[in-house]
Amino acid sequence: MSPEGPRGGSDGAGRPDEAGGSDGAGGPDSPGRAGGSGETGEPRGAGPARGSRTERAPASVRRRASTRATVRRLLAPGPLPTLVLLLASFALTGYAGVRLFDKDPLGVALWLAGAAVLHDLALVPLYSLADRGAQRVLGPRLVNYVRFPAVVSGLLLLVYFPLITRQVGRYERVTALPADAYLHRWLLLTAALFAASALVLAARRTAARPRSSGRPPASGPPPRT
Repeated sequence: MSPEGPRGGSDGAGRPDEAGGSDGAGGPDSPGRAGGSGETGEPRGAGPARGSRTERAPASVRRRASTRATVRRLLAPGPLPTLVLLLASFALTGYAGVRLFDKDPLGVALWLAGAAVLHDLALVPLYSLADRGAQRVLGPRLVNYVRFPAVVSGLLLLVYFPLITRQVGRYERVTALPADAYLHRWLLLTAALFAASALVLAARRTAARPRSSGRPPASGPPPRT
């Protein structure tokens, strides 16, 4: 019996480990086995936790991030809706200007010039100083809850100033409506704005408080003596 016979048999089927390795299923570097260096194997050293920072954040932080994203989408709808809104505002302003200048062009021009001068020279320094004082007293986190209702109330006062101060004598003769109700309505609306801002602040502070789960706090290891 020649010595090449058993050697050939052992090369064909006598080494199952090498045969399996050549088939691509039993080698240590084959792509089929987990932990190998193949294309389908998982990379070594990968941790079990793969969540992003948003997924691992608390629920209050996730809700706040979702609210901010919604507000950003509403305030920045895109170039086309923004262009449409700008064109609509320009058209409305032009229509109002044509109607105003048609009745008393000189009076309207004087009113616009006087309003611009009064705003830039008197009102801007006044509410800038008031805003800085509020920031120093309340802080940057609480000043917005006072700034928003104050700005809305001030805008209403500028728009309805003649009616609130009862300086329009012909209003009652033209409209047959009493002019003494605007002051009370403006005061009520201002109080409602500040009350709503206070409620929003209280709700946010309540939601930001950590909820107690009933479990005792985890204590660290005792100090070494």
